Amino acid sequence: MAKHILQNTNLVVKAGFASILLLVVIFGVFSLYQLKTITYNMTNAVDINSKKISHVILMRDAIRQRQDVMTAMILQYDVFKREEFRMNFFRLSGVFRKERVALIKLPNTDAEKKLLNIILNDVRFAQAINRKVVDLLVEDSSSEEGHNLILSAQDSQKKTYRLLGELIKLQNINIQQLVKTNRKQYSKTLTLSILFGVVIALTAWLIARIMSRILTKKNNELFNKNKQLKKVSAQALEATRTKSEFLAIMSHEIRTPLTSIIGFAEALAEPSTQIENRSSITKTIIKNGKHLLKIINDILDISKIEANRMEFDNTYFSPVELINDVEETIKHQYMEKGIQFFVEYDFPIPNVICNDMLRIKQIIINLCSNALKFTKAGKVCIKIHSDIENEKIFFTVIDSGIGLSEEQISKIFNAFTQADSSTTRQYGGTGLGLSLSKQFAEKMGGTITVESLVGIGSQFCVSIKTGKIDSQQLITGEPELPEKSDSIKYQYDISYHVKGDILIVEDNHDNQQLLSILLSGIGAKLTFAENGQQAIDKALSKPYDLIFMDMQMPVMGGLEATKKLRQAGYESPIVALTANAMKSDYNMCINAGCDGFLTKPINREKLFHTIYKYLKIDSDVDESSLDLKKNESRSEKLQVLIKSFVEGIPRRMDIIERSRSEKNWRDMKDELHKIKGVGTSMGYPDITETAANLEYEVIRENEVEIDRLLLKMKRVCEQAELSIQK
Repeated sequence: MAKHILQNTNLVVKAGFASILLLVVIFGVFSLYQLKTITYNMTNAVDINSKKISHVILMRDAIRQRQDVMTAMILQYDVFKREEFRMNFFRLSGVFRKERVALIKLPNTDAEKKLLNIILNDVRFAQAINRKVVDLLVEDSSSEEGHNLILSAQDSQKKTYRLLGELIKLQNINIQQLVKTNRKQYSKTLTLSILFGVVIALTAWLIARIMSRILTKKNNELFNKNKQLKKVSAQALEATRTKSEFLAIMSHEIRTPLTSIIGFAEALAEPSTQIENRSSITKTIIKNGKHLLKIINDILDISKIEANRMEFDNTYFSPVELINDVEETIKHQYMEKGIQFFVEYDFPIPNVICNDMLRIKQIIINLCSNALKFTKAGKVCIKIHSDIENEKIFFTVIDSGIGLSEEQISKIFNAFTQADSSTTRQYGGTGLGLSLSKQFAEKMGGTITVESLVGIGSQFCVSIKTGKIDSQQLITGEPELPEKSDSIKYQYDISYHVKGDILIVEDNHDNQQLLSILLSGIGAKLTFAENGQQAIDKALSKPYDLIFMDMQMPVMGGLEATKKLRQAGYESPIVALTANAMKSDYNMCINAGCDGFLTKPINREKLFHTIYKYLKIDSDVDESSLDLKKNESRSEKLQVLIKSFVEGIPRRMDIIERSRSEKNWRDMKDELHKIKGVGTSMGYPDITETAANLEYEVIRENEVEIDRLLLKMKRVCEQAELSIQK
């Protein structure tokens, strides 16, 4: 390999030197062309000037001969001879005119033109006198007037002759100066060409020498790295093997919950399924759906980290409430398995810390889930302690499970890897959780360490940066621990009644009905608006406890409406509710004045959590007596809404197809945006996904992809129609 690289290096050096040599040749040719051009210009100028002098000489000869003719006429007494001289005189005038025309056509300098104009003006003035003189001489007039006229004509002829002589001198001077200038330019160009050629040649030689040394050094480095490349290649092959194993594991992990979801969904669709079993079946579907969602989220998170696109949101929160939240989330899993679960605090600990609460919670839940998975009997404990001076807090998850060997510990934080293949077969899992958790912890200023003994148990310790800790805000003992906040429970329990008025700004009637069904019986008074202008009018005429604001609407969009409400001094909470879920969309909504951001399709837990966050709980209502009736009513209304949505699909597709044929991209995009925002909520995620992809291509006006996706859209819509006909 090194020999091959060396050969390539020599070729590069030779090619570089040949390129510089070619540059020298090109410059030489260019210089010769310049020299040839200078020589040609000089020769051409001399030739033109010679022609000009020739014409002036002939003009001067014509003037001289005319003067001789005039003298001969004075001395001649024969009338016929005088007439012959007269004819010759005018012939010479024609010669003068001919040479004058030829001279004017040639390029003349400004000085030459100026002198030539003087000569021609004198000639035009003298011509009239000459005619009279010649006519008088033919008639043999000897009057004093004639004598004076003859003297005047002779003087003008002499003057013209003299001026033509000066013009010849001027032309000679000009050509001498031109030749001198061109010779200097020629010499200068030739000297610079030779000098520059030598410089380029020397530079080429010097560059070749330097490049040769540099490339030789690089060759040595590449030769030394050859062994490293072999090692990396082996690692890459190992990584490929590991990822192939991961795909096999992932296939199993995804198929397991999907099997339950599809199977129980089919059972739910059977008319013979008894009503008392439907609630249990629905819970099983939701449970497996959430498990599948966690797997997908782990895959997306690891992809974001590898692409360095993971974003962290630092907020102030209570670590005690965080642990309470974790405990509420997982304690029922421990109860089902019969494993003890408890929390211990090593005081003092900070009352408030600053970091990404959701990611920390994700790490701790993952560690607790792993501890539960690998613990057959015994207990799991979370211990919390802090390092106030170094601004760190530690969460240690301790279990009495199967434990890990040193070799297993060295591999467990690698992506797509578990302790060994038998672990995967016996306990399941994707092998992503610990890798994600460690990378999250490191991104948040900490890490994860592990201590373990085979057959005894394991301790996973997460360290996290807390930000600056106020010494006055420390919890120093059990009595100071805050009580478990109900707000944590509200995030997972959506059966509470609230007090207040909610304004829902949404132009999609399907979404209006869906929200109306989901929020029926919650206790809040619901008011709907179909565009931003209606929202402004309603909000400014009556204060609402909470506004859910869609962003894309006719007449006036949600962004503009939110900005105008804030400018008008409206202070109640406004939460964006939009199908556009990009980070840039979130930033635009928050910058416009929104207090929160929810995406479509609607997530019920996040929707109710937002309501419980801003509205007061109505503690006077007995929830337990209303839950069953409320849920049955919601289910019936939801089924009616889903059927209505599916039955309306053909009308929507007609609008989309007509817009496509007319290339009315705006109407097509608006209709797709509406379907995208409600499809998943109605139980048809394929419709949402296809509509979203089609909307993207419509924005780009990519007609080939539009037609392909439109066919797919028809298929998924037909499947949805068939689903309600069964």
